[in-house]
Amino acid sequence: MNQNKRFGDEQLALKVYMSKAYDRVEWKFVWAIMEKLGFCRRVTILEQWVQDCGTLSYDKLLVVIKQLRSRKRYKIALEVSFWMSEKGYSEPGSADFSLRLNLIAKAKGIEEAKSYFDIIPKYSRAAECYSSHLNCYAQVRYVDKAEKIMLQMKHLGFTRSTLARNTLLNLYYQTQNFDKVKILLLEMKEEGIQFNRFIFVTLINTYVAKSDIEGIGKLLAQLEDDPSYSQHADWWSVYSVVANCYGKLGLRDKAFNVLKKSEERLSSTIWKEAFPYLVTQYATIGKKEEVMRLWNIYKMDGKLLKRDYYSAVISSFLKLDDIELAKSIFEEWESRNRYFKNFVIPN
Repeated sequence: MNQNKRFGDEQLALKVYMSKAYDRVEWKFVWAIMEKLGFCRRVTILEQWVQDCGTLSYDKLLVVIKQLRSRKRYKIALEVSFWMSEKGYSEPGSADFSLRLNLIAKAKGIEEAKSYFDIIPKYSRAAECYSSHLNCYAQVRYVDKAEKIMLQMKHLGFTRSTLARNTLLNLYYQTQNFDKVKILLLEMKEEGIQFNRFIFVTLINTYVAKSDIEGIGKLLAQLEDDPSYSQHADWWSVYSVVANCYGKLGLRDKAFNVLKKSEERLSSTIWKEAFPYLVTQYATIGKKEEVMRLWNIYKMDGKLLKRDYYSAVISSFLKLDDIELAKSIFEEWESRNRYFKNFVIPN
């Protein structure tokens, strides 16, 4: 460069470390590109990535698979899963087989999932693998098949799987087998299986479907009497579900009291996540002053000014027939976010 006079005195040289650039890849961009590619090239991009000095690992590929699954790109996720094993990034264990079963059921149907389960080595069929197999049948609401798998799990000593019990419980709820819900609950209590929040939510929905207000009350009492439940920050969501159910049943006072209990269980971090749900539910039961209170708290933290939160509060004031206030908040958001064009108000 020192000898090159063609460009005059002002020159610039850049030294790029390609391996470091690849190590800092944005993985959401990778699977977004994969979605755009044709069927035969979906995993070719990964092979090209490695050839071009990119680095891959089991954990990174697992992120790609789960991201694809979250976008319902089951076939592509399945291809990446098989490619990962073929290239030696992992020796499939029970967790990998469990994930793959889920993807096969989604992409190819329940019969293909059953055929794949049958060829999984028996030493790799741990509780999570059977739970995934049970979930495959639950997704298509095959009660008899799901119950047979649960019996197999009992014979193998996998009966304490909370995931499997919740899946079966939810299946009974979806198919309105309420008597079987009661029987399964008794079994769980006899075996000392503690309820997680997903089980509580399924039970609440079951009681609502039966219009069993007393049952919901007893469930909340159980939740409050056991200190082990209140130690977890995410249990606010159970109260939120109860409030939503009370609101749908026209029990506004009960919904209001439960929402207050939900707020009491929020940490400062979880509060940010809970805000859209709380304002929406307060609006549903006609509590405009509570929506305004939460909105004022929200505005005190400038870091929280997100589009989805604005959308939730604007929707809430529209439900409360305060069109002028909703318009004012929208104009405030628009003035702060001139470069964001897409704004959706939920129904």
